[in-house]
Amino acid sequence: MERFLFLFIHLGLPLIILMAALRIRPKSWFALISNTALYLLVLTFLYFWGQWPLALSLTYKYVVLAIALAVLWKGYRRIPKIKATWPIGFWRWLRAGIAAVLALLFALLVDQLIQGRSYPEEGTALVFPLKDGSYFISLGGSNRTINNHYGTSTTAQWYALDVNKLGDFGMATSTLWGTANAEHYIFGEPVYAPCSGRVIEVKSGVPDNEGASMDVGPEDGMGNYVVLNCQGLIITLVHLQNNSIVVEEGQYITVGDLLGRVGNSGFSQEPHLHFQAARMAKDSTMIPVPMRFGKKTPVRGDVMGY
Repeated sequence: MERFLFLFIHLGLPLIILMAALRIRPKSWFALISNTALYLLVLTFLYFWGQWPLALSLTYKYVVLAIALAVLWKGYRRIPKIKATWPIGFWRWLRAGIAAVLALLFALLVDQLIQGRSYPEEGTALVFPLKDGSYFISLGGSNRTINNHYGTSTTAQWYALDVNKLGDFGMATSTLWGTANAEHYIFGEPVYAPCSGRVIEVKSGVPDNEGASMDVGPEDGMGNYVVLNCQGLIITLVHLQNNSIVVEEGQYITVGDLLGRVGNSGFSQEPHLHFQAARMAKDSTMIPVPMRFGKKTPVRGDVMGY
C-alpha cells in the first residue's frame, strides 16, 4: 500500500491535475484563480519534493513542468469566457472555496520547501564520498518537509543526506520499479572517506535487506556503518553492504580512502547511502552540521555529478 501511494503521488496525481484543468471550466474569476493556483502549487510542490528516480525517472519531473505550463495555457484561454467575479450557486461556491483553501495549504507547503533548501549556517567542506556517476539526493535539507531526518530525536542526523545513483534514463534501478538490491545502480558502489581523520566506530555483519523488507531489531537499525572523527567533526556513513567494510576502529584514514560499499542493511527500504555530519557540544549533545561539496550544499532533489 505504501508503494502504491508513493507511485500515485508521483505519477498519478500530475495526470489527474492535467485532466481536471482540461475538463473543469470555471465560470467566475474567483473559481478560475482558485483552481489555477491550486493546480500550479501542487505541481510546484511535487516538482521540488518528488523522489523521481525512485518513482520512475528523473526526467518525469519535466513532464510535471510541462503539465504546469499546460495549466497556465488553459487558464489563459479561459479568461475571455469569464463574465462573473464570484461563483453563482452553492455548489460552485463550495468547489471554488475548497480549491482556495487547498491552494493556501499548498502555498504553505511550498514555502516550507523553499525555506528547507537553505541552511542556517554555512556547510562544512567535505569531499563527496561517491565517485564515477551522477547521484540524486533523495532526502536532505533543513526542515521536516524536505528532509525526514530533521526533527527526530537523533539530532546528529538532522542535516543527513540520503543518496541514490542515477543510471540509464535517470532511473535509480536497471528495471522499471525494480526491487532487488542488484537492480539498484548504487548497490555495491564504493564509499570513500570524505575527510581525513580516525575511524572511531565500525559495525559489520548485518545482512542486507532484500527489497523493502526490514527484518532487523533496533540494535541493527543503522545496519553496517563507519564513524569517523575528522578534527572534531563526526561523520557517519550508514546502511553499508554486509562484509564490505575494509577499515578498523582506531585506523587513521585520509580523504579518498576506501571505507566500504553501499548496501541495504538496517532500517533501509532500498539500497542507498545515508551519511551525516555533527559536532559535539559542551553538554555532550550532538549538533548537526550541513555538508558542502565544492560550492554546493545539497538538498532533496539535487543531483551531484562526479
